[in-house]
Amino acid sequence: MEAEEVDELKNLIEEYEMRPVFVYTDDNDEVLGYIMCQYEETGGGNALVARKVLYIDDFCVDESARGQQIGTKLYNFVTEVAKNNGCQSITLHVWNFNEGAKKFYEKIGFIKTEEEKEQDGLKFTPMKLILKDEVKGQ
Repeated sequence: MEAEEVDELKNLIEEYEMRPVFVYTDDNDEVLGYIMCQYEETGGGNALVARKVLYIDDFCVDESARGQQIGTKLYNFVTEVAKNNGCQSITLHVWNFNEGAKKFYEKIGFIKTEEEKEQDGLKFTPMKLILKDEVKGQ
């Protein structure tokens, strides 16, 4: 990974409580992958059921380390953290041009939740993995 990316990771780690960052390193402490997340909570207002969601803001495995199950290991770890912290689901947005990522997310159980959207001229698809019954919170 580039030194600039490593510096960005270090700064983000300081915001860990609501914006956790999970990093996968090799035996030499070389960063091979990471997931940047953000907890989101909705209040239980008149029409809303209170729920907690873990949003994956960025999920990256170094190109040289792909095919070594690092993405799956990171995903499994983050899923357990989300469950242990009372999250009903995990959500993310995947760029439509990133076919490999879309296939990976579908393979591990994410489903498309909305029609594609656009940001800065690029299209993306919102996806979700349900961990608990979002209506009953179980």
